[in-house]
Amino acid sequence: MNKKLFMCLLLLTLACTALGVDYVYYGTVDVTIPSPSLTRTLGGVALKSNGDLYYVTFDNPDSILAYVSNAIPGVLTSAYTVSTISAETGFTDTDRGLNDIDLDSAGNIYISGTAAGGNFSVLKKFSAAPAHTLVWSQPISDVRSNGIDVISDDILAVGTDFDSLAWKKTSDGTQYAPKSGPFGDYYGRSISINTTNNDIYMGRNGNNVLDGLKIIYGGTPSNLSGYTSFLDHQLATIGESEIWGWAMQPIDYDFNNNELIAADVYDAGALADPVQGVRIYSISGSGASTIFTQLQFFDGSTIPSRTGQYVNVFGVSYNRIGGKDYLALAIGYGTITTTTYAIDILVRSGTGIGEWDMY
Repeated sequence: MNKKLFMCLLLLTLACTALGVDYVYYGTVDVTIPSPSLTRTLGGVALKSNGDLYYVTFDNPDSILAYVSNAIPGVLTSAYTVSTISAETGFTDTDRGLNDIDLDSAGNIYISGTAAGGNFSVLKKFSAAPAHTLVWSQPISDVRSNGIDVISDDILAVGTDFDSLAWKKTSDGTQYAPKSGPFGDYYGRSISINTTNNDIYMGRNGNNVLDGLKIIYGGTPSNLSGYTSFLDHQLATIGESEIWGWAMQPIDYDFNNNELIAADVYDAGALADPVQGVRIYSISGSGASTIFTQLQFFDGSTIPSRTGQYVNVFGVSYNRIGGKDYLALAIGYGTITTTTYAIDILVRSGTGIGEWDMY
C-alpha cells in the first residue's frame, strides 16, 4: 500500500475511533477529610496538562489546598505524592470553606472560598510548582464568592451573589472591570468559559427546581461589558433542587472536543432525585441557540471494589495528557452519612496514542 495513503487511513481511523468513545475508570487518589460530615467535604479539583493535579477541601477550619504530584500515571502504581500547599485557618467551625480552584496557562493556582453567611470570601493566587508561593490574597467582605475560572491570561472570572460575575486581575486580584449581572435565578455556583464561542456556563442549584446550568453570553474576554444575555434553567432534571445546595454545582469545559462536563449532584431537596454522577455533553450552537446532547453518564458503579453509585460529586476537571482525554472527579462514595472521599480519574482511551502507551 502507498505509504502516504496508509498514513492517511491511519489518521482517519484514529480520528473516527475518538468519536463516541466513553470514559472509563483509570485510578484513584485517596483523600482524607478530618471530620467528615454533610458540610465538611471536598471542593473543586484542577487537572494539569503534565499529569499533576490540585484540589481544595470544603472543610471549615481544616480546609486545605493540596497538590498531587504525578497523579497521571502515578495512580496506576501508587507512585504519586500528596502534599498540602496551604491550610486555610481563617475559617471557623461555623463557616464553610474552600470551594473552587483553577489553573492558568503558566501553572499558577487560584482558589476561592466562602463563609457560612456569605459575610466574607477568600480569593488567593499561588505560583506554579515547585515553589507554590502565595502571590496575593484578596479577602472579600459582604459578598459570597463561589466558582472561579481563568478566562484569559489577565482575567479571573468570579461567580458572586449566586447570579453575577466579577472580573479580577490575575496579576493582583483587584477589580479588572465592573461586575456583570444579575443573570436570572439563584443559585449560580461554578463557572467555565467555552473557549470556542466565549459563552460562560454557570452551574446552578436550588430555588426548588431541578436543573443544573445557566448560559451567559454576548461578551468576550476583551468585551466583558457585552455579557448581558443569558439562558437560565438549562439541563433540566440534573443537580440539586434544595436551595442551600453543596459547595458547588461543578462543571468544566472540554476545549479539545467542545464538550461540557457537568456533575449530577446529590439532591437533598423535596424533589429528591436519587441519581448522582457525571454527565458529558456535546455542544452545538452558541448563546440562545445552544443545544446540549448527552454522550455519557458515569456514576462510579463500575469501579472495582466499590458498591453502588457515587454519593456525591464535588468537583470536575478536564485536560488532555499524553494524547488522551482525562477527567478528575472529586467524589464521595459509600453512604451520605458515612462517606469516603477521593479523586477518581477517568480516561477516554480512544482519543489518541499516549506517551505512556509506548512502554
